[in-house]
Amino acid sequence: MPRQFLAAYVDPTRPYVVHVVVEVRDDGVPEVRRTMTDARPGTDLATVEQRLPLASIRDAAVRAAAEQEATETTVARPSRGTRRVFTPALLDEIAEVVRDAEARGLPVRRAVAEHFRLPEMTARNWINKARDREKKKEKEA
Repeated sequence: MPRQFLAAYVDPTRPYVVHVVVEVRDDGVPEVRRTMTDARPGTDLATVEQRLPLASIRDAAVRAAAEQEATETTVARPSRGTRRVFTPALLDEIAEVVRDAEARGLPVRRAVAEHFRLPEMTARNWINKARDREKKKEKEA
């Protein structure tokens, strides 16, 4: 049975997030099924001219899905049956949103949920993933 992965490309300098759905066929070959672009709050992609490096984003998502298929690590399993790959860039962005919310005295879970358009329970899980990575980085330093 083919397995699907959802990779998120996040660049803090750009006002969008690109989501790529990659399906790994039964023979192990990964293929891009869908590419979606999501504007960050306050940005209208229809009126902003962006140079999206879609080819390289899609290639990176296919590589990540192939690696993920081989290792089965750092993956959350959303209820829709797709898998979200927590790239270092995504975890860094989550940590940045957490730090910003804490500095401004805002509820962290709500801030992450609103930023990524997630349910608050999913945001809690994402926050935990980002905090685990931060702790791991501190131990390695």
